[in-house]
Amino acid sequence: MKLCAVILCLISLSACGENTVGLFNADKVCLFSAFEGQLFNDGKALANVTITRTADYGGKTYTDTATTNSDGVFRFDARWGESRLGDLVQFVSHQAMFVEYQGDRQQIWGGGKSRPEEYAEFGGKPDNLTCDLQNPLQRSDKTDSMIGGLCRWDI
Repeated sequence: MKLCAVILCLISLSACGENTVGLFNADKVCLFSAFEGQLFNDGKALANVTITRTADYGGKTYTDTATTNSDGVFRFDARWGESRLGDLVQFVSHQAMFVEYQGDRQQIWGGGKSRPEEYAEFGGKPDNLTCDLQNPLQRSDKTDSMIGGLCRWDI
C-alpha cells in the first residue's frame, strides 16, 4: 500500500502543468531573456563592440555574443534550457555580460535570475535598455532577482 502511494505521488509530480518543473519531464526554463539594448561610453554610442553574455545553470555555462551596430544597438535572443530538478529546488540562472572595449574587459551585468519565466530578471519586458560604461554600478529595483550592473531600462 505504501508503495502504491509513493508511485501515485511521483506520477502526480511528473504530470504537472506546462509552467512547472516535474521530476520526470524536462520543462523549458528561460536562462536569459531576449532583449535589445544600446551601449554607450559617457553618452556616446559605441559601434562595433562585442558583448559576451553568459548564463550558468545546472552545472553548464551557456555563452553567446552580440556586436553593436553604428548606433551602439545590440540584440540577444532568449537562451532556453531544460530543467529536471524537481519541484523542491529553487531555480537560479547566474547571469553575466561583459564588454571588450579599448583593450579592457568590463562587466556590465551580473546576478542571479530567480524565476524561470522569460523577462523575470527585468521585472517585465524591458524597453529603452541602455548600458553606459560610465554609469555607477547599481542593483535593479524593478525585479525580485538579484540583478545589477551598468544597464538601465523601463518596463
